[in-house]
Amino acid sequence: MIINSKSSFASITGNMQEQNTRVKAIKSTDNLIKQSYYVVYIPENLNLKELTQKNPPTFKYDLDCFAYLCNCINDDSNCKNIDFTPLYSEILQGKIRKYRIYLDYLIQHKIIIEDKQYFVGVKSRNFKFSDAFNSKVIPYKLTKKTLVNNIFNSLYPSIEKIEKKRAIYKALNNRNSNNTNPDFFERPNHLEKWFNNNLQVNLIEAKEYLNDLLTQGQNQGGVNPMKKYCSRLISIEKLARREFNFNTDSTSGRLHTNLTTLKSELRNYLNYDNQKLISLDIVNSQPYLSLILTNYDLFEKNNMIKRISEYNKIFSTDLLKQNKLKRLVATCQNNHDVKLYNELIINGKIYEYFGNELINHNPLVDLEGLSLRKYAKKKLFQAFFSKNNSIAFCENIKVFKKCFPTIYQIFLIIKGN
Repeated sequence: MIINSKSSFASITGNMQEQNTRVKAIKSTDNLIKQSYYVVYIPENLNLKELTQKNPPTFKYDLDCFAYLCNCINDDSNCKNIDFTPLYSEILQGKIRKYRIYLDYLIQHKIIIEDKQYFVGVKSRNFKFSDAFNSKVIPYKLTKKTLVNNIFNSLYPSIEKIEKKRAIYKALNNRNSNNTNPDFFERPNHLEKWFNNNLQVNLIEAKEYLNDLLTQGQNQGGVNPMKKYCSRLISIEKLARREFNFNTDSTSGRLHTNLTTLKSELRNYLNYDNQKLISLDIVNSQPYLSLILTNYDLFEKNNMIKRISEYNKIFSTDLLKQNKLKRLVATCQNNHDVKLYNELIINGKIYEYFGNELINHNPLVDLEGLSLRKYAKKKLFQAFFSKNNSIAFCENIKVFKKCFPTIYQIFLIIKGN
């Protein structure tokens, strides 16, 4: 095996105390501490130095930039049953200004392949490794100062940057300043505090599990099992290095961390202060949370009009829609479809029921290789979150409206146009 990193694997994973101190230092100060390196991953059979010596690029380059882009393809924590990884130009440009010439070089020399189907604002450009380099990965230390600083600036924004974002957000919402929600710019300190040296990983057993899963996927002919292996390995090794990530999205205020994006089975190899972790799962949790929209007392107690307005600027300024929603919630509790919806969710049967309704609507429905429950869950979420005009061409939304007309109307009002 050729080690392409600027230091050996042992120097990266063995000096855990140094890495712990560095990350802890970042989290304990409002000003970003300058870092000297950042660990990424590249295919184990890709020797970047040898490649560029044999095929000199026609532009001024740094090997670290090639390594970072390779890492972006494998470090896809949200990878599903897809072969390609979407790369977002805005994010890449924040790290490497001329990132495209690096990608073109890797494509030219058959390191990566590009799916050129691209729609502005809808579908980003997608990439994957060619068969020759679709392999296991090894760590690589980035030391290019500007690149490392850009990465850490995005992972751990300073208070100054958070305040700047908050000011921009408030300016955009100045028509209704009481309905601004700066929470997703805040650091979740009450949760961050648990991400410390007490959170430990049994890396040896986790890797054994991933190797078994890779073999199983290759034998069963799954979609790019090697990509899934690499992505999961990177995730668990980040945790082992105490490289903790926090991101609160601006769509719903949901917190994303290393743990929320980690494959659930890998959590079995974590412990906190030498105690095993347990996981509590709310059955059909997202539908369960939607029950607040069918109970007027809870709706009012939790000030849902204000909460919805915080994340929906159009709704926040439309008093007619706000009043229409309040009236509907106040009068819907005895509707037959609302009672059925509540009962199915409370008993954890909403996906099974909706799946059967989809089959009744179309006995020849393609389950896309999923179990009926997983397929129904996917289609129910489409009904929840798709644009209102999607019903014109989406059969599962029509089925949802037929089963739960009142619930459909509630979501229709909230989503608006």
